[in-house]
Amino acid sequence: MIRDATTIPLRRSFLNLRKAERYYQRQLAQVARQIGHIVRGMAPEGVVTNIGERLFKLNTEAITTSARAKEIQQEILASGRVSLATAKMLARTGVSTTATAITKARAEHIGSPGYIWRTSKDGAVRPSHRVMEGRFVEWGKPPTLDNYTAHCGEFANCRCFPEPIIPDRFGTH
Repeated sequence: MIRDATTIPLRRSFLNLRKAERYYQRQLAQVARQIGHIVRGMAPEGVVTNIGERLFKLNTEAITTSARAKEIQQEILASGRVSLATAKMLARTGVSTTATAITKARAEHIGSPGYIWRTSKDGAVRPSHRVMEGRFVEWGKPPTLDNYTAHCGEFANCRCFPEPIIPDRFGTH
C-alpha cells in the first residue's frame, strides 16, 4: 500500500477513536456504579434493586436523545414504587450525575486538569454551591460540601455543571 500524508493521520485518528471509545466505556461503567451508590443513599428501601444500572441506562439514553429529566421521572414513576417527589429527585440527580461523568471522561481523555464550577445563578442555588461559583476544581479532588464529597452536578437535585479547562495543543491551559 502506498502511504501518503493523508492515510497516516486518518489511521492514527481511527486508532485514537477506538482507544477513546474503550476509555469512555470504562468510564461509563464506573459512572453506572457511582449512580447506583448515590441513589442507594437517596432512594427508599426496596427500590434500590439495580436502580443505579436502570437509571444509568435511562440517563445515557436521555442524554443521547436530548430527553429531559421529566421523561425519566415518568419512567421511574411507572415502577409504582416511589413517590412523585422521590422520582423527580432521582431523575434530576441521575441526569445531572451522568452529564457530569460524561463531561469528566471526555475532558480527562484530552488532558483536562479540572473545571470551573458553574451554577444556574438563581435564587434556588444552595449557599455552599454559590460559594463554589467560578472556582477551579481538580477532577481528582472533588470538594466536600454539606458533608458530601462530589463534583458539581453530582449532589441531589444539583443544577450546577462543570466548565472543563481544556489544554491547548502545546500543553498549557
